[in-house]
Amino acid sequence: MKVTSRVSANALIACATLFLVHTIEAHASAPSTEEQPSGAQEAAEQGKETLKAIVIKLLDGKGKDGGTQQFLDEFGMKGIETPDDAQRLELGSPLPTYRISLKTLQALRTWRDLKTVLPEKANRFVYPIKTGKEIRSSLSVALSRKGMDWLVTEWSNGKLMRLIAGVQMQYPKAKSILWLPGLNRYFLVDEADFTIIIPLDLISPISPVPRAGMNLVELQTQANEVVALREQTRLPPGHEGPDRPIR
Repeated sequence: MKVTSRVSANALIACATLFLVHTIEAHASAPSTEEQPSGAQEAAEQGKETLKAIVIKLLDGKGKDGGTQQFLDEFGMKGIETPDDAQRLELGSPLPTYRISLKTLQALRTWRDLKTVLPEKANRFVYPIKTGKEIRSSLSVALSRKGMDWLVTEWSNGKLMRLIAGVQMQYPKAKSILWLPGLNRYFLVDEADFTIIIPLDLISPISPVPRAGMNLVELQTQANEVVALREQTRLPPGHEGPDRPIR
């Protein structure tokens, strides 16, 4: 991928994204006999190395044009100025992510009931990508529908991961993400007894950390409203909102 000052920002990002996707499909989707967490780690490592290779190639061939800078900013690489800086990119500790359907949410009596409905092992993980202690970017990996392959599903600029890191200073036991695609909401939780339920959509750099408890009845009321709307608009029963990993 040759970078010149005549390449538009959108074209550069599109080409780089295609390169990312094709690289991961080619090298990270082979079946593995390892335990799922090991397969997730392997896919994440390859995803990180792919992103690192693209950043290094851009930095090696750039004249610091607008398209290059936009791509670097999009993936949280602001401040990465040289290939040597990019070589320092490493994965941080992953956060397991559990997807919960509206039907499952509606059936809960208490948050602790999640222990009986969550899988023993998460099939999604979000990894921060760091230089030293600074979170630069992040990537998500997920188990394929056939349950054999771990695939990188998305890269992001790591903004939310930095916010989560700040929350974990106050709630160090909150190490998992609960994903409700039907409501397009995410929660930082502790898997021990689910006494820490922090809505991530209420977190921002200037707002205080929300209370650790989330009212289950309030959330179920929102789920009931979505289900009622679905019935009115005759949406397919399997429609659960935007199917995308956390950013």
